[in-house]
Amino acid sequence: MSNIAYQLYFFTTLIIISGFIFKRSNVLFCVQIIWMIILCSGNTNSLDFDINETLYNLAYYDESSGTIEYNLLGYAYYITRMLAYNEGLSFIQYNMIISMVAILMIGGVVRKYAKNYNVVISLIYLYPFPEMVIQKRFLPAMAIMLIGLLYLNSETLKKKLKFVAMLLLGMGFHSSVIFYSIFFALEILFYKININKRKYIISILVGIEVLSINLIPLILLNIFPDDKIQLYFYTFADKANIFTCLFWSLLQGTSIYLIHKINVGNNNKFGDFIYKINIYSICIMPLYIFDPVFSRFYRPILILNYIYLSYLIPENIVMNKKEILGGIGVIMIGLLYSIVWYYAGIGNMTFERMIMPI
Repeated sequence: MSNIAYQLYFFTTLIIISGFIFKRSNVLFCVQIIWMIILCSGNTNSLDFDINETLYNLAYYDESSGTIEYNLLGYAYYITRMLAYNEGLSFIQYNMIISMVAILMIGGVVRKYAKNYNVVISLIYLYPFPEMVIQKRFLPAMAIMLIGLLYLNSETLKKKLKFVAMLLLGMGFHSSVIFYSIFFALEILFYKININKRKYIISILVGIEVLSINLIPLILLNIFPDDKIQLYFYTFADKANIFTCLFWSLLQGTSIYLIHKINVGNNNKFGDFIYKINIYSICIMPLYIFDPVFSRFYRPILILNYIYLSYLIPENIVMNKKEILGGIGVIMIGLLYSIVWYYAGIGNMTFERMIMPI
């Protein structure tokens, strides 16, 4: 690597470590967010950059040939792409705008809801920030769903409708977020059932999901293009194994268990909400049978876990049991996701493919 690359790694590492030391600094928070925007918008060497740039440049062909079709899945991306292209913006400029808006949305949620907001941003740098750099269309969709999920922290119909609105907008950037319609369905079906009973019902539903796992790609063929189904449910699945599935399920399950242990006995509405959406997220686990790439659905929930647990980061050497479990635990979860996905080879990506190009 060049000297400049080492300097960039050093500066990014310094920002991450600083976030754990100076937990509530508005100046550092601004630096963290600005640097995140710079890395996301200025990177031209990351995985899939060429593919995304090609898709962007197809705007001219789509418009001139009249072949562009707006539909519910991907409409917002196509509209913003066309507007930017017609204004003469390059893909790098378009990506900068989309990335900046998405990161500011995520940063706004963190700043509003997190006590130790610098810690949360540092955890996001560990994971899933590299994915945010690479997945240009999923980034705005994830930011939208991060806000959308917060509307499930209410039993009112108005908030439920706001969640649906955010879901439709998120689907406009990336079709995969249609997955979160399951959360809405669970909210409607179980709104009179307390969370302790819901977890048993959801466990039964997940069991049914596992037993009918081979039917999932066949059902999704009615929604998504054939090439996407082939890639995610067959090509990736050829490399999958039971160890990978169990490992990623265990990793997510550990995060859920940590939320459960911290929330027990707490009269905390936000904590109850975080626990609820983590219980809903169990529906993701059977998809690891195909590939850990489906962990992307857990990312906005993981960020909310960071927000909830970060308030337990110890303020001094003397720590109580919950500070040790929650504060140290959330840092370990962030580190584990980063190490497993980018360094240990248990994901489908490596340091060389994901981190070095950034």
